[in-house]
Amino acid sequence: YSAVLTYINGVILGDICTLHPRLYSYPLIAEEVFARIGTGGDPTVPRQELQGLIGKRFVQAIQFACFFLTGIAELIYFQQYLAQLFSKCNVCQRGWLLIAAGVALPFMMVPTFRESRWLAVAALVLICGNQVVFFYEVFHVAPWNSCDVPPDWSHVTPLTVIHGVTGIGYAFGGHGLFPEQIREMAHPERWTTVMRWTYAIITPLYLAMGLLGYYAYGRNAQANLNANYPNNIPNQASIIFQSFQEVYFILASGLVLVLQVELALGVSPYAVCNYDVTQKSANGLCEGEVELAETDHPDRRPERGLTSEACSWVSNDSTSAESSSSEPSSREGSGGGLADWISLRACGVPPVGFRLIFRTIFLGSQTLISSLLLGGDGDVLLAVQSLAGAVGYMMMCYILPLLFGWVLLPRVSTWRCALYAVSFVGCTVVAIAGVIFDTQDLVEASGGFGQAVSCEVKEDLSYEDDCIAALGRAALANASAVTLRLELQGR
Repeated sequence: YSAVLTYINGVILGDICTLHPRLYSYPLIAEEVFARIGTGGDPTVPRQELQGLIGKRFVQAIQFACFFLTGIAELIYFQQYLAQLFSKCNVCQRGWLLIAAGVALPFMMVPTFRESRWLAVAALVLICGNQVVFFYEVFHVAPWNSCDVPPDWSHVTPLTVIHGVTGIGYAFGGHGLFPEQIREMAHPERWTTVMRWTYAIITPLYLAMGLLGYYAYGRNAQANLNANYPNNIPNQASIIFQSFQEVYFILASGLVLVLQVELALGVSPYAVCNYDVTQKSANGLCEGEVELAETDHPDRRPERGLTSEACSWVSNDSTSAESSSSEPSSREGSGGGLADWISLRACGVPPVGFRLIFRTIFLGSQTLISSLLLGGDGDVLLAVQSLAGAVGYMMMCYILPLLFGWVLLPRVSTWRCALYAVSFVGCTVVAIAGVIFDTQDLVEASGGFGQAVSCEVKEDLSYEDDCIAALGRAALANASAVTLRLELQGR
């Protein structure tokens, strides 16, 4: 169900961005939708600008909370991987968290998604390697057959179902980035092809890994699956792969947020010392009216989304074709006054300096919150992921695209409209319940606020014994069998 609905919603977002090129970010789509809702579809009724602004701010808050929590989860993953790789080093979990943040910081300076594409390609290759390791480790141990205690598949409750559903929402997350990614595509009209290939690959993988992983590990399945593997060479290779992946995952979740702030303040992601970037051409930036003339969409901005924000902030009319070639002038949110002070222009700080300071503070805030949450416990990881799924991914991937399509796209058939309506209501209920219960779960699982913080990330991140690694403490139920196995392995 998640695969079908999120695929449809991804296509809906692509159609909106293709038909309405000026709506090049998720908040802008929300602003247009909420402004139109009050008109009842009557073109003679004035747009509800205040209502649109409220909708935009609402979506920005959801987007920020979602991807901020995602960055925290990825930092925690990175911390655990480093602790597993260097388990003999005398470093406490908060120390590993600082190291993880320090490694990720230089990559946070990547200007835009366009420049991050090579990191994405590398991450994709490593992900393929991790899938191979997963299937190898599962069938190598086969806990359902080789262990004295079978996997525990019991204790499924409505609460755990909600927890799991919002976790699945996290797995299918990404729609909150789609408009921002589409705006940087050379051919946005090919987005549907991108969606087809993406879901043709991830849907069978998710289904196979979900079913097989639960069958193999039951309730002991960890958020960090490497903790379920034995301490062998394939597991170590997988941890190395995932450590490199985390650099990109941390970047991708943060980039959409820092770019929104920087562009709103008139700080180009490409400018180094000079705020006047109107004459520069960097990977498609500020191409001018030539690109506008060549595009298949007459109303498409000359610089396609990000580039218009990076360049046309110097024009009073960012929607005009002349915005890319005009002389620098003021623009709301980036001209003078408060924006100059927030962006440190008034202090003489160049754009590259502001980006370094701002992105460092941004990553530092995620690191601080991760530290307060005690970061090294698998329950915290699951809770953070589920909360991110409930707060943002359910809204941006399952719910809001249906509303956006209803307002901005041509009408669909009656049966499809009914399916969308049922999905909209059902997913909204799940999202609200998820926010309530996942917040409670996160508070209970985290110990950094009131409990003593253990130095070790986790005492059983990786065992030498295959069955204990796969099934956890449940494998200790038959203590004599476990002791005998360890003795035999010791010989």
